[in-house]
Amino acid sequence: MSGTLIVFSKDELKELIKSSIAEALAEKQEPVTQDPPIIYRTRKYVKDLLHTTYPTLQKYTESGLLNGIYFGRRVMYIESELNLALPRLKCIQAQRSRKQNTAA
Repeated sequence: MSGTLIVFSKDELKELIKSSIAEALAEKQEPVTQDPPIIYRTRKYVKDLLHTTYPTLQKYTESGLLNGIYFGRRVMYIESELNLALPRLKCIQAQRSRKQNTAA
């Protein structure tokens, strides 16, 4: 085993330590994730998506099945919340359809 001596100046040593610490911190730092953009949908879009009417859409909003956001007189719906509520609404529509078929 041969002993090798490496000599650094004070400034070189500071720079070496600083760069080593910066690399270690960069490895530990978690990447910054951005939230997906909020997409607002109109009543017409939601009505067509659910294959329903405006009064039914209003009932869903008033009963809390859909979360409508009011911008003045306009009602908008957040697309991510629609995607979460969609299976529940489809189930309600299917139950209503079955009741109408059995009553006839």
